[in-house]
Amino acid sequence: MKFSREEIEALAALPDDQLWAKVQSIAKTYGLTLPEKTPSHAELEKLRQIALGGKISMPEAMYLINKYKKGAK
Repeated sequence: MKFSREEIEALAALPDDQLWAKVQSIAKTYGLTLPEKTPSHAELEKLRQIALGGKISMPEAMYLINKYKKGAK
């Protein structure tokens, strides 16, 4: 799934609950189930910064994915 820069900026501008709902929806298309509970504002700010071009290492990305997957149980 590819997003244009405008789509990413629109997603990043969403309130936390709406952004998390969209992230959950996208994750489901890849077979991932994420927790229903919206992560903290600080966690979502990290995701926003990454989406807007911030740098993240592969270990950091895997940590976030595993953290959210574990929270889904």
